[in-house]
Amino acid sequence: MIEKNNWEGKTIYEDKLLNKHTISFIENLHNCEVVKILRHFYVKDKEIDVILYCRTLNKGLIRKIGIELKEVDLEKAVVQAVERRDFFNYFYIITNAYFYIGEAFRKLVLSSPNLLKELITKSVGMISVIEYENGKNECFLILPSKFKRDAVEIETDRKIKEFIGERDEAVL
Repeated sequence: MIEKNNWEGKTIYEDKLLNKHTISFIENLHNCEVVKILRHFYVKDKEIDVILYCRTLNKGLIRKIGIELKEVDLEKAVVQAVERRDFFNYFYIITNAYFYIGEAFRKLVLSSPNLLKELITKSVGMISVIEYENGKNECFLILPSKFKRDAVEIETDRKIKEFIGERDEAVL
């Protein structure tokens, strides 16, 4: 797996939400292997916290997963995820708000009911992470993200296909 960070030298607190535990959780969820990670990448002038390029284990097809990492501001995360969803086969919000996720959803429903509807309609998934003091993490799927076959191609897609030797029939 190769990882590239476009904000090298800067420490982003939320970046710790994507680690070996969350990557393994996503790989198991989608029966795939992560082959490339791009952090803080811009697509159409919108920053994406993480782009995962994965190869499915059964057919070797490439899938593109977008991720918005958020500690607390669920409403902002939903707005960003909904805006960026069309570029990816799957999209997730990863948060560590497990213990107050119900309260966060209640606030979202009261303040922006249409936003919650868009989250579900666009099939943006949500994963919550519990971080323990011993360094172990536990991940929980709050909402699944459904496969989007017609994800809009972005500039890195062709380079990734060349890099990992993509089969012609693969769908990004």
